[in-house]
Amino acid sequence: SLVADGCKEEAAYKLGDNRYALLKHEKYTAYVSYLPQKNAMRVYVGGPDVPDPAPEAEPFETVCEPTLWQLDVDNYGSKANGGMSYVMQLPDGTFLVVDGGYSTETEARNLYSHLVAHTPTGQKPVISAWFITHGHIDHYGALMNFSGRYSDAVEVKAFYYNLPYISVGDIGAHNSKAIEAAMSRWQTAKRYSALHSGMQFGLAGAEVTVLCSFEDVYPLSIENGNDTSLVFRVDIGGQRILFTGDSQTAESVTMTGTIPREALKCDIVQFSHHGYEGCEPAFYNMADASVVLWPMNIVGYQPSGYASVPQRVFAKWYNGSLAANKFIREQVEKGKVKKLFCMGDGTVELKLPYTPTGRVVPDYDKIYGQTARKE
Repeated sequence: SLVADGCKEEAAYKLGDNRYALLKHEKYTAYVSYLPQKNAMRVYVGGPDVPDPAPEAEPFETVCEPTLWQLDVDNYGSKANGGMSYVMQLPDGTFLVVDGGYSTETEARNLYSHLVAHTPTGQKPVISAWFITHGHIDHYGALMNFSGRYSDAVEVKAFYYNLPYISVGDIGAHNSKAIEAAMSRWQTAKRYSALHSGMQFGLAGAEVTVLCSFEDVYPLSIENGNDTSLVFRVDIGGQRILFTGDSQTAESVTMTGTIPREALKCDIVQFSHHGYEGCEPAFYNMADASVVLWPMNIVGYQPSGYASVPQRVFAKWYNGSLAANKFIREQVEKGKVKKLFCMGDGTVELKLPYTPTGRVVPDYDKIYGQTARKE
């Protein structure tokens, strides 16, 4: 019917038996998904000029091996708990950034210093893809500060996101506008603002697959802004890395009910919402990752909700009774999770493909003791 109306099919994708198609019309863009598990078809309609990422990456020269970093974030400077910053160096030497962390000067400086340290001397760092998972300040805040300080010193080729632009849960419409304003400091950067589940596109030596956005939750209502997170995976270096942002129950149930197991299966998974609450155990069971990235601080400094003295944040939540946390802990005990990296243990570097070695879970009591004594 859409083709008969004058649409041209631009791309088609599939995840298991799921089918997706992107169509363009002079007056609109239509993205169609067929989900046999739900016996459902969905049509997402947008403006005609919204750009869509190219399915294939441009030709490139390999100059380095792919590497993933989980960056330590500025919990102390922000006086808060949370934050999430991941950087991946692609084989062509450019970077993929996920969120970036808080809006502190320290956070922006640390991200910039990291990019410079892994760029040949005299060359400008290039971010090929900057993903913003959702509109919480501990995720997109670094972009705000970074853009004001380093937009001339760092090139950004493209931003990738899907924001609601209305108030959803505890995220206001102004959050989306603030993020767009920060992005605009890179005038030549493309903004892929309408990523939909099922989309697949290439970057240098990597393939990105979108697994969920806030739109997919409908007809369930979104009561929590965390469930506006963009969930996606990156296949690179012979491994699959799954980023969940702050996804919680609504998105988790949506994915386990519509995305086939083989599409969620990964080698490395980012534990959702810092491990405070997040995706359901069924989601992590389907992901079946042997490496867990846990973006949580070990020592907490948040005055509200915690005492003013440093708190054992990771110890509390890792050993707690939340279903997902208990599931990950049991997977560690069974030897299925072979490495767990906690953000509060400092920046970690994973050369891809990564093979887990050494201690599985950081010695959080020792790390807490060392930090608390300094305080």
